[in-house]
Amino acid sequence: MAYNLINKNGQVLAKILQFVATDDQVNAAITQYLHENGVSLAEGIDLKKLSENVSKNISEITGLKKSVADLKKPQTNVLLEYKDHFFSSWERGYINETTGVDTGDTAYVRSSGYQKITSGDTVLISGCPTGYTCAFYFYDVNKKFVGASEMLDSNGYYKIQNSQVGWYVRAVVHATSIDLEAINVILAGSAVSKLLEQAAANSGDTVLLGEDELDSAGKLELNVTKASIEAVLDANCALIVFETDLHIGCPSGQTAEAIAKSATKIRRQLAAYNSIAKAYPIDLCVYGGDYLNNSSQTNKETATEALKAVRMLIDKTEGAPVIIAKGNHDDNTMYTDYKNGYIAIDSLYKILTNKDSTTAVRNADHLEMSYGYYDIPNKKIRVFILNTLDLPTELDEDTNKITYSAQNDAGFRQDQLQFVADHLQFSEKGWQVMFFCHHPMLPFTKDDAEPSNNSKPTGAVSGKGGCVLPAHGSQAMLDIITAFAAGTKGTSTNTTQDFEASVSYDFTQNKSNTVIACIYGHTHVVYRKVVDGINHIATRAVYGHPTFDFVSTGNYFVIDRRNRVLKLIANGDGDDYEFAY
Repeated sequence: MAYNLINKNGQVLAKILQFVATDDQVNAAITQYLHENGVSLAEGIDLKKLSENVSKNISEITGLKKSVADLKKPQTNVLLEYKDHFFSSWERGYINETTGVDTGDTAYVRSSGYQKITSGDTVLISGCPTGYTCAFYFYDVNKKFVGASEMLDSNGYYKIQNSQVGWYVRAVVHATSIDLEAINVILAGSAVSKLLEQAAANSGDTVLLGEDELDSAGKLELNVTKASIEAVLDANCALIVFETDLHIGCPSGQTAEAIAKSATKIRRQLAAYNSIAKAYPIDLCVYGGDYLNNSSQTNKETATEALKAVRMLIDKTEGAPVIIAKGNHDDNTMYTDYKNGYIAIDSLYKILTNKDSTTAVRNADHLEMSYGYYDIPNKKIRVFILNTLDLPTELDEDTNKITYSAQNDAGFRQDQLQFVADHLQFSEKGWQVMFFCHHPMLPFTKDDAEPSNNSKPTGAVSGKGGCVLPAHGSQAMLDIITAFAAGTKGTSTNTTQDFEASVSYDFTQNKSNTVIACIYGHTHVVYRKVVDGINHIATRAVYGHPTFDFVSTGNYFVIDRRNRVLKLIANGDGDDYEFAY
């Protein structure tokens, strides 16, 4: 958009003033601020890059400052504190998000050098075209890698903290087809960060999750999904939706309302869900964890606002009861300064996982642990939601260390194991059981994965952080589930320190013992294997890494009870599947 600056009397204050406001929020905030101070914006001037024009326009900018001397100092910052083309040169290649080391992936471009951060409370704006994503990589004063931001959509932004002054930053950009001339990252002054906060605070809850959230491709996919559901759903089937790994962005300095408004992938999936819920009776919506797309730079305040944003969005889920699992990103233990980063389980419960507190049956003594079950009585299906982050998480304030971090650990303990065993008792015939949780309870190999044309082929899922280790309770949980399916009795034990358990069970008198499947998130990829006659299925995610061919999927499970068939229908990227049980 192009502007002249005029005062209340219509007098042009400056013929040419170049400033960059590529984000709609920035534009709106600047316009509002100027208007309140007697200056309005009128069409007329092409907003080109400041770096190309500021030198020739300096006298006019100075004149503007004198003409509007009554303007507050922050406004002067808005007009003058821009550094466009913050990264002046680019090269093909990626930067590893774990090590900060250059790699050869040519699906990306990276900044060819380091830019030093010289002032805090500034904003890095990804001023790239629509379809581009950009991540910022941070290095300390010695150029030692500290961590990377999430991938930001076009015009997304990252707020520089005062603690990062003296650090260095690089950038990585991804797009289907990259035009180097179109890439532009803007460093904006402190006034912009404040105006962004103001704009977000004033935006209110404008989250309307209807079909208007969908573009033409999204509407087409929605219609295909509806047709697929229509073809297999009858009165005796159950429909359970699994929305997992939402990974909402965690931009610093933004309110929950602003974060929710900008979460396009989540909004589109939930908009599709709401449309499907109007057309078909959904029995249950399960959220599978990993609500945050945090990083080593995400402090407690930022993570909390992002979790609140997720809750705002989930509250817009209509048409069915909702039950919520916890994921490994959600306590923010990726941020290793635990005193300033850790989201304790009580806090997580208050913000998010209490959503289903009046819907699901929980362990009354440990509601905050968020495991339990939900019954669909007329379909005779009991759905368990398990907490794979059932860990001893005690923060040592003196050492700033935590016993187990959810980011890298997983487990089941005595109380949860006992709860599951106690509630797998059925005195009535015809009940079937389904389990949902974040981490897989067993490893998957590459051969268990869906086919992919991805340049980074799907590998194995195993080990610490990949699935729940047998020594941390997965074997004990699987023993209980397998015994239920077989109708046997016994004792499930675990002797590993911190995960000691001994759970006796007797399913010999059960009238029902059918397990439909164990369903997992975490992998962002469909995996499937059958162990002891039980389906173990991992699914695609609402959000995925851009190098994947598949980046946004909602999972719709149609359970044909009479024919013992489970059908997985993907809304978004991904194929549909059918599994016998």
